[in-house]
Amino acid sequence: MGNPCWLFPSLSEAFQAVWSLFSEGIMPSSLEFMDRFSLKCAEKFLQAEFPSSEALLILELEGIGIGLGEFLKRVKEILLRSGAREVEEALSFEESQRIWRIRRCLSQAAYALGPVKVNEDIVVPRSKIAEAVRGAHKIAEKYGINVLCFGHIGDGNIHVNFMIGPSEEERAKVHKAVEELFDLTLSLGGTLSGEHGVGITKLPYIEKELSKKEYLTPLKPFSLIYICKSL
Repeated sequence: MGNPCWLFPSLSEAFQAVWSLFSEGIMPSSLEFMDRFSLKCAEKFLQAEFPSSEALLILELEGIGIGLGEFLKRVKEILLRSGAREVEEALSFEESQRIWRIRRCLSQAAYALGPVKVNEDIVVPRSKIAEAVRGAHKIAEKYGINVLCFGHIGDGNIHVNFMIGPSEEERAKVHKAVEELFDLTLSLGGTLSGEHGVGITKLPYIEKELSKKEYLTPLKPFSLIYICKSL
């Protein structure tokens, strides 16, 4: 197993590096990204310091023995051509876990930007991820709220975390920001939820993507089962 961690001067260069890997037939077993706001949160939480960058990629690669070294060298050459700067390369389980901590700390680290988290998990085509992240940044700037974006490049899943204060004014602003984020997502050919599903908080927005017939009809059998069991 190899686990390189790379910084990039721009989102576009980070995602171009990914497409270059794919075009060479290299498919990492894991491929995560973090934007600059995520990096700042991780820095503070881990009491670490990263070079100033717009994006970070974490790749997990699989190989056997001597072949893994050549494989990593090939990956490194491709990423360097795309403008990457290497931070760390892990060749053991312990080293790998140290790198993954940068990504895994974000759920807690995000609170450096605000006490209330509004977490959406949009999905867009992989070719549109950079555009979606830039759009989320612009929306947050428009409403004067904080945001950090990170996620899974392989399936186009982006965790957009709006971080706000507890006031009603802040909640009103984030409601508008979420609505604009969903409009942006759909305009890019995406969907409103990838992993978290559609619950009470997302239900008011679901008709942006599906008609009532589309999302209510499949649920009727489950509603009847629930009613019968309740009786």
